[in-house]
Amino acid sequence: MDSNDVERWVEQGILAAKSNYKEQAEQYLRRAVTMDPSNEKAWLWLSAVVEDISEKRECLHRVIELEPSNPYARSGLRFLGSLREGYEYMAARAPWMYDKDGGPPIPGDKSTVECPRCGAPNPAWAYTCSDCDTPLEKVDVASEVHKQMIKGRRSSIVRPWTSAIVLNATEVFAPEVELASIPRSIWTIALAALACNLLRLVSSLGLTAFTNPGQFASLIDPLATAFVVDLGGLLLAGWVIWAGLATLTMSIADSLGGMGSTRIHFYLIAVAVSSWMAVAGLVGVAVTAVILLLPGVSPTLVIALASGLLFFYALTLVAQAVHATHGLQPLQETGFVGLILGTCVVAYGGILALLPAGAQLVMFKLFQLVMLPIAP
Repeated sequence: MDSNDVERWVEQGILAAKSNYKEQAEQYLRRAVTMDPSNEKAWLWLSAVVEDISEKRECLHRVIELEPSNPYARSGLRFLGSLREGYEYMAARAPWMYDKDGGPPIPGDKSTVECPRCGAPNPAWAYTCSDCDTPLEKVDVASEVHKQMIKGRRSSIVRPWTSAIVLNATEVFAPEVELASIPRSIWTIALAALACNLLRLVSSLGLTAFTNPGQFASLIDPLATAFVVDLGGLLLAGWVIWAGLATLTMSIADSLGGMGSTRIHFYLIAVAVSSWMAVAGLVGVAVTAVILLLPGVSPTLVIALASGLLFFYALTLVAQAVHATHGLQPLQETGFVGLILGTCVVAYGGILALLPAGAQLVMFKLFQLVMLPIAP
């Protein structure tokens, strides 16, 4: 057993717990206690993120076995033991962890809270008075409604796409962890293909209107047909690239010590691919605008530069997705990026060296659709 690995999983779990990503925190902390069942810190934080109350009690009892005088575990067991029927939801916020290692702040920043009804002192983490059951925590109804509305909007895939424009990894991937599923992955890629192709159509219409305004009406039907055909190609290319890239990166992450969930990994790679496709569509519109507004600039050069930037942008998104899933250390992440780059070079060489000419054209067409979605 490597104590550094255990400590790394504990710290990753604590960080995820403080950010309220309980599912991911539970995965990290369970790995830690599996590797080191005597890790009191991991058991204590695990009690804060597991859902089932009996599991919370079990974790706290393990802490007591390791350190009988642990005040947080004792407070937690007293709290769970005092819960009345119908109040089980209060355990979800693990109030016994308040002020533990920089944990959630104590309400009002006081060590005790005075009951407004009977005046009895209560622990700062208490929700109801121990003497008269009067609620001690004021609820801001407007604030709670607002939080629920935001929570309801969180499932929109447009949010990670907009955050991906500035490579904000926290907003792109962290909120998506709890939504991970294979059906959602497939649907995410499909929406990205539609958005990407709509932007391709905008580029095509703009290019046609600017260069051949007299033929604009006659090209509507061919452009509509091309839109349908290209959408099918984008869907196929997106799903193939996602499945292949997710499988490849999962293998590389595992080889470097990553132990993240396969379900979360595949979904976050789908988020990365879909975000990239949406942004690539915007880049396609920008490239078309540059070619039209700067006639002296070589279109080939502009497209080559845009393709190169998109490649490294895609690499960054994939690295961020893997970091959000596996929490690899900096040196491991460097190795991951190096292996991905090497694999891309080998794959490109293999396409040129092994595939027949016809298959090469099909592969290049699919990658062209995704790599730079602008009108030909």
